[in-house]
Amino acid sequence: MLRQLRRRLQISKGTERQMVTEAKMNTTQEGTKQKPKTREKSGSKNSLFSRISVRFVGFVVLATLLTGGIISFAAITISKDTLRQEILNKSKSQAQLAADFTDNYIEVIQANIKLFSTRLSTTDYMNQNNMQAATQMLQQFVQIQTVLDASGLYDANGIQLAVSTPNATTVGQSYADREYFSK
Repeated sequence: MLRQLRRRLQISKGTERQMVTEAKMNTTQEGTKQKPKTREKSGSKNSLFSRISVRFVGFVVLATLLTGGIISFAAITISKDTLRQEILNKSKSQAQLAADFTDNYIEVIQANIKLFSTRLSTTDYMNQNNMQAATQMLQQFVQIQTVLDASGLYDANGIQLAVSTPNATTVGQSYADREYFSK
């Protein structure tokens, strides 16, 4: 009987379920007389349905993960760009604040220099050719205006008459060719 079953299995694989059912019927007829256990067609539909549903659930999970990944990537990129722009804007505003402060500071120093140059004592020392007193006055001015390293007095032709640096060797030299003097 087993040989017959084997032959039948070799002949047609498509009728495998039928052969299993026939074999069970033969054994039940010979021995115990139980009802043959056959697979119902609804069971194959259920297994097909479960395979499709598992694949569909897998597809939904995969699509959800991919969508979440894309959204996360987009959010990170947008937040990175936003953060970069905020840093640039903050740096720009700080640089503008520093530039404004520097501009104001330079204007104050220039105003102090103009005020110093128009003081009566300064013009009197220059008119009297008293360069020693003018040098002392320049030294005091540089001590008050700590931003200045040195200061000097020049005539209309660009010749240095006095300088705040003690024992300077530049007194008497012409600075007429310098850009700051021509202005």
